[in-house]
Amino acid sequence: MSELNRIKIVLLGDFATGKTSICKKYTNDKFEEKYLTTIGMKVYKKDLSKKQIQLCIWDIANDGMTNAIPIEYLKGTRAVLIIADLANRSSINNIPRHMDTALQIDENIKAAIVLNKTDLRPFSEDDSMTVKKIMQDYTSNWISEPFAISVKCDESFDNVFMKIIESVTSEVNL
Repeated sequence: MSELNRIKIVLLGDFATGKTSICKKYTNDKFEEKYLTTIGMKVYKKDLSKKQIQLCIWDIANDGMTNAIPIEYLKGTRAVLIIADLANRSSINNIPRHMDTALQIDENIKAAIVLNKTDLRPFSEDDSMTVKKIMQDYTSNWISEPFAISVKCDESFDNVFMKIIESVTSEVNL
């Protein structure tokens, strides 16, 4: 088999928004009810052999206070998923803070907003207005409209990663 092209994707967001659950579900098709705080970071990998791509998905801890992420964790990142919890309004309000972190990587970084936990609270018109206002401040970075998902209820979120892959690979013709 030929060598796979690696794409580094970083997940940013407040603690307990479902970043680890998204990684585990996408790479291992597993969902765990038990909450374990990520310490530092963990890298998950998924090979997409037909596309000759290996995704390296970085699940980065957020302490909820300083949002201090070592810049070394961000180097080489091609795209960012900003994860928010629909049942936790402050995580939605903090999306700009995480996008500002992403912009430290590259001012043209590709990004998507993932609103998780639709099983706890549906995506509302108020949420939509808040997110659209945030997106207007970073217009050139978004690869799509926000994704509203539930990792727990197995709502398909493969589209999130496929959109990111399409966006990144179209730039470099992988």
